[in-house]
Amino acid sequence: MLTIISFLVFGIILGLLLKRKKALIQVSKKLTDWTICLFLFFFGLSVGGNKAIINNFTTVGIVSLALAIGGILGSVFLSYFVYKYLFKNKNERQF
Repeated sequence: MLTIISFLVFGIILGLLLKRKKALIQVSKKLTDWTICLFLFFFGLSVGGNKAIINNFTTVGIVSLALAIGGILGSVFLSYFVYKYLFKNKNERQF
């Protein structure tokens, strides 16, 4: 865990020092996208190779779908109220 936090802190410091290097930022964004895709690919391999997950895929899938929908609806609901309360002019607020 300390290694992960150290990498994060090092990345933040390096990002602050190099934030004016636009080309480096663009390369970093592309590398991040590819890294996420590789991570998802290997995660899919791991899930596909796990017999317990595959045998219970319908149950796991339904629970995952319910959690995803709940998370999305909760985010939209709270974002709406935060936007209305914090980002509207005082004359436009309705509650």
